[in-house]
Amino acid sequence: MGHTTLNNSMAQLSCNPKLWNPRSGRLEGKSKEAVETNAKMTNF
Repeated sequence: MGHTTLNNSMAQLSCNPKLWNPRSGRLEGKSKEAVETNAKMTNF
């Protein structure tokens, strides 16, 4: 479970912690999980 803030709105997400890049605030790689989660965060 992770939390991120964008434009003063907080969102929760569940993902593989090994894929999380805290510096970029996104998942790394091209796995289905990474691509879908990053897309959801982009559209948030």
